[in-house]
Amino acid sequence: MSSTYLALFKISLKDKIAYFKDYMFSAVGRTLTYVLMIFVWNIIYFGGHFTTIKNFNLLQIDAYFVIGSALFLLINSNNDYIVSNDMKMGNVAKSLIKPLSYVYSVFIESFSENILLLPSVLIVIFFTLYYTGLVTTLFSIITVIIIIIIAYLIINILQFMIGSFAIYTSSAFGISILFFNIIEILGGAIMPLTFFPSYVNNIVMLMPFQLFTYVPASILIGSIPSSTYIYYIFFGLFWLFIIAFVGYIFWNHVKKKISSVGG
Repeated sequence: MSSTYLALFKISLKDKIAYFKDYMFSAVGRTLTYVLMIFVWNIIYFGGHFTTIKNFNLLQIDAYFVIGSALFLLINSNNDYIVSNDMKMGNVAKSLIKPLSYVYSVFIESFSENILLLPSVLIVIFFTLYYTGLVTTLFSIITVIIIIIIAYLIINILQFMIGSFAIYTSSAFGISILFFNIIEILGGAIMPLTFFPSYVNNIVMLMPFQLFTYVPASILIGSIPSSTYIYYIFFGLFWLFIIAFVGYIFWNHVKKKISSVGG
């Protein structure tokens, strides 16, 4: 069975390579927001004559947005669009009677895109750290790798669930856009979470979204102490277990709905 999934991954990867140019243009387009944020925050720092804001100096804030946007782009997937489209086309019901797991098939398809993007992300992070002179440690790099894997699984499960909502609506497109905007804000892609008012920050820091951008980017630029690394790993594992459990129950409910109405 594992060889079958490997073959599926190779086919999906070849398909993504065939449209790699289009995919890269799309990826660049999605980073324009974060490039704009760099300009905005540079204006804020220079205009207000700030040297630091919430323990972020200008060099760190620039590095934060470059690294954060690259990492966010890496872990983000299109599971929601894949599942939603399959629901509309009636492909999910057909897939459920096949020996291959539909869930694994969707994850493999989206994972092939992330793999293609990985070299570019690593290059961006390396040159950003090199250019800014910010020093990171092996412990920090290992921690970020673990957190990124956890964040990738969490966001993929959430997006799969959002796509599954198409069984109840004509399309999950609106929900997908709303979700993307929420995780951009609460994940720290628009600004570091410490910039929020304390009463907002206290709530946001209880959510898993911080693992998508804020935590890994802050670790790499050295704005989060190493004494908290283990905490963030277990924090991520806790939320991964919760979301996976909820996702499992929700998907079983959706499968029953599909079996009764088709989709």
